[in-house]
Amino acid sequence: MNTLLKKCLAATLMFGSLLSISAMTPASAAAPTSDLKGKNVVLVHGAFADGSSWDKVIPLLQAKGLHVVAVQNPLSSLDGDVAATRRVIEQQDGPVILVGHSWVGAVITQAGTDDKVTQPAWQTRPSWFVVAQKDRMIPPALQDAMAQQIGATVVKVDASHVAMLSKPTEVAAAIIEAARAAQ
Repeated sequence: MNTLLKKCLAATLMFGSLLSISAMTPASAAAPTSDLKGKNVVLVHGAFADGSSWDKVIPLLQAKGLHVVAVQNPLSSLDGDVAATRRVIEQQDGPVILVGHSWVGAVITQAGTDDKVTQPAWQTRPSWFVVAQKDRMIPPALQDAMAQQIGATVVKVDASHVAMLSKPTEVAAAIIEAARAAQ
């Protein structure tokens, strides 16, 4: 079995407009927990952004004991973004929770599989979907329909399309929930 498949995708979290969960309290956001030790979170930015779009989320995840890496996609093509994401996944030691914003759902779906796999990652791995309730880029009703189609655990957030910037605590909570559920 391919090394990428062994490492990748204990869980997939899609969002971009996509997010929400009940807010973490400051105390719960601060303390690292042993159930998350050894798990890697790979954050993949959407179009018209870069890895710094995750800057408010990263310290919240690290405070819980997660190893976090933000991919710098070239945004030159789908294949280029998939290749950049796969390179980062390959560098991780241990299970990977792959998180994508907006259009990058297509990237993480491909990056979480390889040529030998005939199904999208969301068909064989647990998925979460953060629905941004005030999104004006992707209508929340469409996000709900996409999440339902892939059988994702849905988290709703009272935010616009870039929830990781306006609601980083809620976004981090959704990622932590996915990481806890990952085997």
